[in-house]
Amino acid sequence: IPITSRDTNFRIPNDDGIDLTACRRVRIVGCDIETGDDCIAVFGSEDVVVSTCTLRSRSTAIRVGYNGPDVRNCYFENLVIRESHRGLSVFVRSGGSVEDVSFSNISIETRHFSGRWWGKGEPIHVSALLWEPGVDKPGQIKNVRFNNISARGEAGM
Repeated sequence: IPITSRDTNFRIPNDDGIDLTACRRVRIVGCDIETGDDCIAVFGSEDVVVSTCTLRSRSTAIRVGYNGPDVRNCYFENLVIRESHRGLSVFVRSGGSVEDVSFSNISIETRHFSGRWWGKGEPIHVSALLWEPGVDKPGQIKNVRFNNISARGEAGM
């Protein structure tokens, strides 16, 4: 399959669209984001609203948490996710927690891309697995809500 100039963005891992690190009171509205890694990644932030966006990614369209400080009070609504390796991901890999996160009115279409990408094409992934050395147990994932999600993917959730 020939690669068009539009698809060249999807061959480079670790080129996130928007990273929110230690942010407060952020609104992302009406964006079209296409990238080879996470479209929107939220780390150690709180009071985040992402609404009315179209996202396409070779990794995760929306990534919430991973390692580091807590993530709190995040709302993701009225989104369209197309041709992404993963749709929505909630992670805890260190002592930090993720809590009070809401996903609503979202259409997700995922597919499994070959190569060194995390996941297998799952529309939704939630996990708390210790990854950081020197931390005894992972933080918690609490009060994460999914409402009115339409998903089609090549793997389960």
